[in-house]
Amino acid sequence: MFSYPAEMAAHMGNISIKNMLKATPRLISDADSLAARIKDGKYNRVYLLLVANKVDDFLLAALKDKLPVKDMVLLGQFRQSLIKTKVDLVLIEL
Repeated sequence: MFSYPAEMAAHMGNISIKNMLKATPRLISDADSLAARIKDGKYNRVYLLLVANKVDDFLLAALKDKLPVKDMVLLGQFRQSLIKTKVDLVLIEL
């Protein structure tokens, strides 16, 4: 299991989106690092929970750029319980 941005693993989603977007180089670096870890693990399938915000756009761009993505399938959607932000469950075939 991976977390993006990396510091989310320690904060359980309690980080301001505005503050994260101020650190764009770090978001890009974390996204590239995560893509490399997925690639090195030689996974065939990766399941993502993509939150509807600009932070996950950096992750999606890195995955498409750094991995041999064959297909992306939207498996479903739900809303986070307290803040009601939309989340997509996506399957990426590598």
